[in-house]
Amino acid sequence: MQSFIGNFEVAAVIPLFNPTDDCLSCIESVLTQVSKTYVIDNSTEENRIAKSLSSRTEIYYLKLPSNQGVGVVLNLGCKLATQDGYKYLLTMDQDTQLEDGTVTRLLEQFTGEENIGMVTVNHTPQQEYKETSELITFIDFTMTTGNLLSLSAFRVAGSFREDYFIDYIDHEYCLRLRKSGYKIVKINNLFVRHNLGSRKVIRLLGINFFPTFHSPARLYYRTRNRLFVNNDYKRIFPGYYHGDKRRFVREILEILFFEPQKLFKLYMILAGFIDYKKKLSGKQIDI
Repeated sequence: MQSFIGNFEVAAVIPLFNPTDDCLSCIESVLTQVSKTYVIDNSTEENRIAKSLSSRTEIYYLKLPSNQGVGVVLNLGCKLATQDGYKYLLTMDQDTQLEDGTVTRLLEQFTGEENIGMVTVNHTPQQEYKETSELITFIDFTMTTGNLLSLSAFRVAGSFREDYFIDYIDHEYCLRLRKSGYKIVKINNLFVRHNLGSRKVIRLLGINFFPTFHSPARLYYRTRNRLFVNNDYKRIFPGYYHGDKRRFVREILEILFFEPQKLFKLYMILAGFIDYKKKLSGKQIDI
């Protein structure tokens, strides 16, 4: 039985991976804003919060036998939400906390414009946000967390890429939504609290740099999968393609100037490039 404690048309999916107790507050921030929350656990280690989650009536908790990647979790969430009769699915990370009323504001955007496939928050840290007169912006891509996905659009665009395992699954899916004729809306003054890697702001010579300190394994997947995405969509979305090339160069420079394990990280970026050229996908390296 569904527990209608929030927006009755909306369910949420939250992937777990070796969560800490801090994740509980993030999950709690979702529960009162949706009717059902699918918590799908990809953990490779025992975690203390699993038992408390599985006992909650408003949570559907599922433990996967191994780490099967983000795409598998998102597709399971979409399948379960569709079977349970929901129209929209909120996709979240375990380390993202919603402000009260976030889902209501996301949902409101679906009544104004036609062919909206996804509505998302502004992922820029609020203290770095530059005020704009525009309430919303139409965008080509966004990260996974804080998105309200139309399940009717999901049925048209198809499933998330499970063969990417992690990283750039969100970019690819957003571009596929756009290719399928759907719009992606960002609400400019709606924020979440999100931990993006170990992101820091470093100011050098008057320029702000944002190294994320991703692990070497993550950099392998980011490199391999971004190259797949760029190859598949460069003719359809040339602006995205050229923008991501610039982001790639900037990320490499931030590693060289600001991050530890420089040589190993560069090696893993090279490994990602080699596997892209070999057309290797799926889980190749443990996270």
